Amino acid sequence: MFRHILDSRTSSNTVHATELITNAQIGPEEQKAVLNATVLNELCKKYPPSVAYQKAFMKTLLHKLEESEVEMCDEIYEVYTDLLQQTEDEDDILCYKTYHLPNGETVSLQESIHLISQGTTGLNTWQAALHLAEWAFENSGLLENKKVLELGSGLGLTGIAICKQCKLRSLTFSDCHPQVLYLLMHQTSAQCETRYRYGTVIRHYGNKLYVPASADDLEEESDDELDIGIFTPDEEFWEEGDYAESYKLCCDNRISLLQLDWSKGSHDFLDKLAPDIILAADVVYDKEVIPSLVRILLKVLKPKKNNVPIAYIASTVRNEDTRDFFLINLANEGLAYEMVEPPKEKTFHYDDIIPIEILRIHYSGT
Repeated sequence: MFRHILDSRTSSNTVHATELITNAQIGPEEQKAVLNATVLNELCKKYPPSVAYQKAFMKTLLHKLEESEVEMCDEIYEVYTDLLQQTEDEDDILCYKTYHLPNGETVSLQESIHLISQGTTGLNTWQAALHLAEWAFENSGLLENKKVLELGSGLGLTGIAICKQCKLRSLTFSDCHPQVLYLLMHQTSAQCETRYRYGTVIRHYGNKLYVPASADDLEEESDDELDIGIFTPDEEFWEEGDYAESYKLCCDNRISLLQLDWSKGSHDFLDKLAPDIILAADVVYDKEVIPSLVRILLKVLKPKKNNVPIAYIASTVRNEDTRDFFLINLANEGLAYEMVEPPKEKTFHYDDIIPIEILRIHYSGT
């Protein structure tokens, strides 16, 4: 986040920390500018990263300044000392990450500090979601005035980003895990230019997440804890949608949230939803869920009257056997696919050492 803030600011007073430190040209005023663009930035104060991350950033900054043998301003020491005195509750598993969009807007999401939390990987933003968002920015014409369904939305980075950057007709987020849906609901409310005050969400559940493990647990918990653990719509900002387990954002009915379990039910309501574009990122990771995923794709991709849907699935290819298993299942169900060109510009900072592919999928059967 910090480096991206530095890179994306355009004020004449703004400095690029890496270049300045490398060139040994960073004096007291430039050092203050670095602080004001990062740990002291208003965005950082409003949506703070984890204390551990901020400490690591300041430690790295101090180390680079010492290597350059420049005189450090007092504010550098003051900020670092203040951070060293801060502690994080060991039960706190959420922190903020902020993403900058090409149009100058930002998306700030609360994410888990663990790769797997509450039995799901959906509480993190993964590389393929960022990659897919970048592709959508460069191909916004394909999404203009389209009804978009996102499968496995997770925390909603891709969907929220294209809502802010592209001109969609509507967007339906979907996921199945209760805690992911709960956090996604509040993230969407806060980010999609609504009157929702994010501070209210933070006070409601802080940085902790809880999902009751069983019906017995439900009986033992207080009402406040039940609000945190069970996925229920916030009636102040969401209303019942047109389909089972779906909800619409009150202030903008173009945005919907759908509780969708790929493995259960007939999913007949998807025929009425009739999306034009289906998006998904990092949903091809487990052979056990791939048949269910492909059945959902088959359901939404079969052409309907005046509607020939297309799916774009972004995947980090960690295991070629899993990827190939997905492709075989697509072919067996009459779904054709082709790889699309990756985005030319990298908007976000993420590890792309492992290849990321985007497949364009459409129905080719009879």
